[in-house]
Amino acid sequence: MSDILPIRYLDYLPLWAIFLLSVVLLLAFSEVGFRVGKRWQSTDVAESSQTGAIMAASLGLLAFMLAFSFGMAGNRLDARKQAVLDEANAIGTTWLRSQLLPAPHDAQIETLLKRYVELRIEGAEAESLEELRLAVAESTEIHEQLWQHAVTLGKEFPRAVTLGLFIDSLNEVIDLHETRMTVARYRIPRSVWSALYFLAFAAITVVGVHAGLSGGRSWLVTVLLAMTLSMVLMLVIDIDRPGQTLFSVSQQSLVDLRRSMGEP
Repeated sequence: MSDILPIRYLDYLPLWAIFLLSVVLLLAFSEVGFRVGKRWQSTDVAESSQTGAIMAASLGLLAFMLAFSFGMAGNRLDARKQAVLDEANAIGTTWLRSQLLPAPHDAQIETLLKRYVELRIEGAEAESLEELRLAVAESTEIHEQLWQHAVTLGKEFPRAVTLGLFIDSLNEVIDLHETRMTVARYRIPRSVWSALYFLAFAAITVVGVHAGLSGGRSWLVTVLLAMTLSMVLMLVIDIDRPGQTLFSVSQQSLVDLRRSMGEP
């Protein structure tokens, strides 16, 4: 399925599983750090202060990376939303201009555009990768059929202004298909995810070491920290996924277009 959308191992896991796995791993690293700190326990104030400074720096760097990653994922989510609106507008314009074309092309093109809108909605709401593949494949076929109509009309009416307007909007529809696919393919790089999880594990390990050096810790605070970090990571993963669970991209503009075309 990588020819349609890039799929990663975490994409096969539900969000709750990613959350629980992250919490367990973070707590495990915290425990390791705490036990190391207990073994190194010292009354040296300078050593304790140094560990505290490293902990603060690690958490600050982790917060920066989380904000950076969230921003990257958020920008892509906004781009996906804008692409849906742009595509709906382009299809609607092509639909209106097709009514100016001579018969029987006008009716045939309108039928193809209606089906195309259905496919765009079905592809966005697909529950499996195979459904998405089929929707994309049929959308590409409709592009070819629409363009064949444009070629035929261009040969018959090479100077028609209305045909030129139709071809311009049809080109935009085809281009926006690739735009939507490209925006869906662009995801947070694996190197960023590796650095983010490394920083999360390193930061909570240092927190555990500092607690061990201090001679005690609060399990409530440790668990809350692990859950908070896991929740933020889970949200970033969901936004970055092609098919979001919590942050779904609304297809309402395409639904409204379908209704304006006379579909139920």
